[in-house]
Amino acid sequence: WRDYDSNAWLISIRHQDAVVKIDYDTGAIVWILGPHSNWSAGFRDLLLDPIGADFRWNYHQHSARLSPEGTVMVFDNGNQRASAYEPPSAEPFSRAVEFSVDETAMTVEIVWEWGSERGSDFVSTAMGESDWLPATHNILVSSGTLSGAVKSRLVEVTHTTPAEVVWELVLDKEGSYGSTLNRSERIPSLYAP
Repeated sequence: WRDYDSNAWLISIRHQDAVVKIDYDTGAIVWILGPHSNWSAGFRDLLLDPIGADFRWNYHQHSARLSPEGTVMVFDNGNQRASAYEPPSAEPFSRAVEFSVDETAMTVEIVWEWGSERGSDFVSTAMGESDWLPATHNILVSSGTLSGAVKSRLVEVTHTTPAEVVWELVLDKEGSYGSTLNRSERIPSLYAP
């Protein structure tokens, strides 16, 4: 995703559990948002330091993009809630999460999230998106493939703490292919008022 205001790319590197900001003109990495495990010495100074005792990293995330407020929105799939070579968490969850990055201090803070409170009922092992809706400031969450079943879920939630569900749709089709989705867009109604 390209941010024209800061002339940079925001790239989600799913299998390294990282979101990376790259300067468009120079190709230099500005920062790396992700767990500090398994990075070689040449990258360690680029890792953002977490703020808050309850900070939880993103794992196997999708759809990293800047919100209109300049924060980073991500769909955190949360696969195993652990980096490579670490034991998986006993409490898996997926979530929509919003990070505030301070590039001067090289820190990152979670400013909003939704989904973790649903626990294993909302684990999406693949695909997903968190979309800022400009008309309402709500967040449209696309859960691509729910764990344990071939189904997916669309949820619109308020951008409040705690977030409230505005509406929810579960796509559940039996069969070998089932129902999955990768991205979604909120469109005006197809029906007359």
